[in-house]
Amino acid sequence: MLIELAIADAYAAAFEFTDLDYIDQHHCMAQYLPHPIDYTEAGHYTDDTQMSMAIAELLLIHDVWHPITIADQFVKVYHRDPIVGYSSEFESLLTDVPDGEQLLAKLNPHSERNGAAMRSVPLGLLSDKEELIEKAEMQAKITHDSDAGIFSAKAIALAAHYFAYNLGEKSQLNRFLETELFMPVDNNKTTPCACDGYDTVDAVVTVLMKSRSLGEVIDIAVRMGGDTDSVAAIACGIASLSKQYHNDLSEFFYQDFIGSNHSQYGASYLLDLDNKLRNKFLA
Repeated sequence: MLIELAIADAYAAAFEFTDLDYIDQHHCMAQYLPHPIDYTEAGHYTDDTQMSMAIAELLLIHDVWHPITIADQFVKVYHRDPIVGYSSEFESLLTDVPDGEQLLAKLNPHSERNGAAMRSVPLGLLSDKEELIEKAEMQAKITHDSDAGIFSAKAIALAAHYFAYNLGEKSQLNRFLETELFMPVDNNKTTPCACDGYDTVDAVVTVLMKSRSLGEVIDIAVRMGGDTDSVAAIACGIASLSKQYHNDLSEFFYQDFIGSNHSQYGASYLLDLDNKLRNKFLA
């Protein structure tokens, strides 16, 4: 789950908010590329993966969560391995604060962007839906205490849960989410994805329902445009939990994946987390 999420993140980060013409010219599914404008390096994951790692580690370490515990984890994973991809404001805050208490004290937590959604895939491994929803909302409120932020975190966690526990066919995913959350979910989004909670859910569901493989997930997410890395990472992480999507990723995706400047948190670390999560929740 995490390794596929990170691979999709690293590949699609090269196309985040670039022109669709640029995507047409350079999106080839054959090599990692640096972003043409920002500082994302080829083969490196972004905040989407690092924050998902933070939630995954929390699931392994703590059964009972508190806001301070979650905030401490966000600060910890950034300080041990500072990476690019965060919004400039949040990156500056993470750099400056020593712990979760200070983070909570200084944050303006009412963003409607998709940061709470992008880190929610690991929560889908929780077998109890009430616990899943409670933890999705709690972690969302740390940074995205808004209707869009909380809804998107719950929706992504539930989508991952739907496939992890084989609750139905992919064609019924949007109906499942609408039933659980009492909100409409678009399954035919055609415009580039904004960095918005609601829009990201629609984009992820559209990609999942149109894809049959992990390669198609990445391809469709990138061609959609907009916040390509978040959509690709979330959707690929979710799809990897299900036998309804076969893994057709070519060798380069794994061989050329770097992950981070700190090799300690690269592919081996992600695979180890995946194994620990599988043994704890899906064995």
